[in-house]
This record gives sequence, C-alpha cells and structure tokens, in this order.
Amino acid sequence: MIAAALTFVCMLGHIIYGAAGNWESLLTLQTVHELVEAFIISVTIIVVAVPEGLPLAVTIALAYSVGKMKD
Repeated sequence: MIAAALTFVCMLGHIIYGAAGNWESLLTLQTVHELVEAFIISVTIIVVAVPEGLPLAVTIALAYSVGKMKD
C-alpha cells in the first residue's frame, strides 16, 4: 500500500511539475487522463503485490492445522 501511495504521489508531483508556470494546463482533459493513468498504475501495484503473501498465509494456516490435529 505504501509503495502504491508513494508511486501515485510521485506521478502527481510529476504532473504538477510539468505544469509549473502554466497552471491553466492542469485543467485539461489530458491532465485528467494522466491522473487516471497514475491511479490505475497504483491499483495495479496493489493487485500484483497481494499474491506474493498468499503462499505464506496458506503455509502458516496448514502448519497451524497440522499442529491442532496432532493434539
């Protein structure tokens, strides 16, 4: 979550930095498209990161269950 938020903030900073001095360019359809693209990339980072912890969670759950069955 932190990596996704940091990515979005950096991309937002890039958009704002690109419009420095010409603040009217922030109110264009192209800027909205870039903001949506930054949001999609951030969500993609979150979606890709979730399966990384899944095998660990399953292994811990199975080990806990085996320990319960031994008792």
